[in-house]
Amino acid sequence: MMSTLPSAFNSITGEGERAIAKPLDAHAAMHAKQHGRCLRCLHESTKPIGALVAARNRSMNETNSTAVRVLASYHDVPIMALTVTFAQIVFRLTVVSVGLLLNGVVFLVVSCSRQLRYPRHIFWAAVALVDCLFLAQCVLELAVIVNHDRLACAFNVLLAFTDYSILLLFLCLAALDRYVAIVRYERYKRSVTNRATVTLLSCASGVTFVVITSPFWTGHRSVHTCTINLAQMYWVFTWNSLLATFCVFLHVVIFVKSKTIIRAYFPNHRQPPIRLKFVNSSARLPGQHSGKV
Repeated sequence: MMSTLPSAFNSITGEGERAIAKPLDAHAAMHAKQHGRCLRCLHESTKPIGALVAARNRSMNETNSTAVRVLASYHDVPIMALTVTFAQIVFRLTVVSVGLLLNGVVFLVVSCSRQLRYPRHIFWAAVALVDCLFLAQCVLELAVIVNHDRLACAFNVLLAFTDYSILLLFLCLAALDRYVAIVRYERYKRSVTNRATVTLLSCASGVTFVVITSPFWTGHRSVHTCTINLAQMYWVFTWNSLLATFCVFLHVVIFVKSKTIIRAYFPNHRQPPIRLKFVNSSARLPGQHSGKV
């Protein structure tokens, strides 16, 4: 009897614990289900916000890219869109023909004459050669505008600012050569040679070409767009203006120095004019007799 009491008590308590645990488990399961449903609802409610943010970012990126394209197109001038009249074509071809003829004669005379193979003449031969290249580039630009040739346009874009900058640089070097020859003649005579002059001109033209065409080989611009960039044109124009100003300044200094040297070595260069009186040989003066008998 005593042994059956604990077993009965244990069975009663076990059933009670199970009876109590069942509502607790059901409540926990229902709470977890509600919590998961709330998480799904929260996740679903945040989906539109994320979509709106992503759409906003895409819109901002598209706006920025559009603004960049508009800005780039604003600074690029298409060459093929330019127009020229028949009178302009004739005028340009006439100027180019005369310029090529004159510069070609100068280059050939200096190159073929041994008496003119001096550094000062080499500078002017180089100026004439680059001037011929500049005139040829003008003809190439005219051909691009008239014929709409893409390959010719690529070469024209590459050489659009290079040849004229090299021409101004050669003019500055020629003026500097004359200045050094006047101010430091003995040193100039010893150090300046034909080979050094050719080397200087080659290096100067090579550096100028690399610097001006740097936007193309660095990837910032392409020659296949067939456009002239205004930003590049502005900074090249600034560089050319500095070169032209320096060249004019050197010529003024050369004029002043030359005038000073002439006055120092020839102080009395102004002499009174010489008067000549011609006498007729056939007229006989009084007291003179003819040799005839």
